Amino acid sequence: MKKWLFPLMCAGTILFSCSGWETQETLQNPTDDGPVLSNEWSIPVEDIIDGGPGRDGIPALESPVLTTAANASILSDTDLVLGYKNGNDIRAYQHIILDWHEIVNDRVGDVSVAITYCPLTGTGI
Repeated sequence: MKKWLFPLMCAGTILFSCSGWETQETLQNPTDDGPVLSNEWSIPVEDIIDGGPGRDGIPALESPVLTTAANASILSDTDLVLGYKNGNDIRAYQHIILDWHEIVNDRVGDVSVAITYCPLTGTGI
C-alpha cells in the first residue's frame, strides 16, 4: 500500500463526516449569524420521566454498628471495601453493603464523616 494513501483516506473521512453535521445544522436553523439550536423536542416533554429513586429513596446508614475484621461474619479476604483512617481508628465499609445504601453517616472520634459510594463506578469518597 502506498504511504500517502492511508493519510489521504483519513483526511477524506474527516472532511466528509464534519461537513454533513454542519450542513444539517445550518439547513435546519439558518440565520445570518450561523446555526441556532432548536428548543423543539423530538418526543413530547410530558413523556419524559425520572428513572431513579426519589428523594431519600436510598436510605443512608446512620451510625453503623462496627465490629473487628476478625469477628466480621460477612467479610472475606477478597471483599472490596472503602477504607477510612483517622489516627489509629481505621474503618472498612464493604462494597456489598454500600451497593444498597450508597451513603454512610458515621462518627470517627470527634469527626463526623459522610462516606459516599457510587455502585455504577465502584468508587467512593
